[in-house]
Amino acid sequence: MNAFLDGLRGKVRRSIVHRGLGGTLLYVPQFFAHVLKSTLSLRQRRARAEEARVQLQFDRDHHVDTAGLIELSTLEIAGANQDQGHYYLGSSPTLFQRLMPQLPIHHPDFTFVDYGSGKGKAMLLASLWNFKAIVGVEFAKALHDTALDNFKTFQHPGQQCRNFTSVNMNATHFPLPPTPLVLFFYNPFSEAVMAAVLAQVEASWQANRRDLWICYTNPYAHAPLDLAAFLTLVAADKDFRLYRAAFRP
Repeated sequence: MNAFLDGLRGKVRRSIVHRGLGGTLLYVPQFFAHVLKSTLSLRQRRARAEEARVQLQFDRDHHVDTAGLIELSTLEIAGANQDQGHYYLGSSPTLFQRLMPQLPIHHPDFTFVDYGSGKGKAMLLASLWNFKAIVGVEFAKALHDTALDNFKTFQHPGQQCRNFTSVNMNATHFPLPPTPLVLFFYNPFSEAVMAAVLAQVEASWQANRRDLWICYTNPYAHAPLDLAAFLTLVAADKDFRLYRAAFRP
């Protein structure tokens, strides 16, 4: 029950940040209707159970700890955007493996950057491709520390990149490397933070115009990316949106 109440308090705080107090009060009936619908949906419960099974199986198969759903309200956070972040949930291997082949890139030229990298799940999945380097940006220290452990214990016969770096910092302060980039977002934060991160991404790209792709899965806060003049939407469905910087080297 305490975990449920902590999660509910976190949702209320995020809603006030996103919608304001008045908007949150108006949203309450819709929220409880959604909770009731979710509770009554057998298909949805089965889908969530299957996703949890897949996540746990991934951990068992590859000797890591990436499964579980963790509310940020229970964690020590670097920076001032705790209420603008979403809960931790590891990336879906199925979705990731469906998205990555759509990148027509020469992987050894590119650095993969995961914003809101959590326990490093997407970084581990990215290591099955031959990227130049793989970088994670995570503002929750406990998740960051778990990712560091996972990099040491991960075992997969298809792993091609072992050049991992993870930084424990606020995403809005992260300086992008000067190489061609694949930026990955698994719905890590609100539109306000996404806009701030995107402004920094654009400034880095304008200063050094290299090939740059953005992969956004579970795309809840995609409006800033859609409005960014330097990005072109390349592909999209209900699960992801794929963008590329307009410049072509």
